[in-house]
Amino acid sequence: MSTKGDSKTGSKNGVFVVVAGGGKSSTKRSLYGHVFYQLRHYLAPSFIYPISTMKKVCLFAALALLFQSCDTNSLQLAQLRTENRALKVRLALLGQDTAVTVGALASVSSLATDTSTGTLSTPAPAPMWAVQHYVNDFGDETEKGYITNGEVIVGTFSNSATQDSPLLVKFLIDADKSINIKLFEYASNNPVKAYGSEGYSVKVKDKDGSMYRLQATNYESDRMTLDKASAKRLNAALLKGGKLLFVISEDDSPTEYRFTIDNADGYLDALKKLNK
Repeated sequence: MSTKGDSKTGSKNGVFVVVAGGGKSSTKRSLYGHVFYQLRHYLAPSFIYPISTMKKVCLFAALALLFQSCDTNSLQLAQLRTENRALKVRLALLGQDTAVTVGALASVSSLATDTSTGTLSTPAPAPMWAVQHYVNDFGDETEKGYITNGEVIVGTFSNSATQDSPLLVKFLIDADKSINIKLFEYASNNPVKAYGSEGYSVKVKDKDGSMYRLQATNYESDRMTLDKASAKRLNAALLKGGKLLFVISEDDSPTEYRFTIDNADGYLDALKKLNK
């Protein structure tokens, strides 16, 4: 409620703001209720407070900043939740269990300082490639091994419903002529599945700038498998090391996947270990 001032208040053509007092604030008040509560608290409750035009401008500016801050905090909270989910998925993809994860986080949070040199001792980064083993129906590790990415490969995917949404990628390489790729849309823990035979066109650019056109098929599973000729060519590109760029397009569909292996070095060592 606002009224024009009179000569008794000394604020000619001024503005009065009526602030109601009393009452308890609700713990579940709306954003607007929260703002009103703060204004009532700081503008001295239970009396009429005169403010000039300049003060009114400052008041509305403060309100605008408060609303903007609330919107920003909401966006930041949503982003943190998304990053937290992506982190959990990445740890799952790398085969980390809860105990190992907690231990790794603890070691990172408690970096040791070498008193003799005064330098921090940080844990070594995970290698790009690692050799793991398949498990049977009972969860027991078998003798059959495969090469997978030790580092998380992050990319994007687009289709008729979304554009540049987050993507996680996992390689399963049984040998130089057997390469499988699992794609996790929206950085989820569920790989893309096919309920029929679906073909894919795979374009690769290696560190030398050479480009490859490869073919892959998802045979009613949760991964795409490169044909033998394509697997052999991709294996040669991986052996070069360095940076590789991938663009995968689903046949007869607008779906497209893009991701990059920043550094494929160490692939030869992993291949030797697998073939022992």
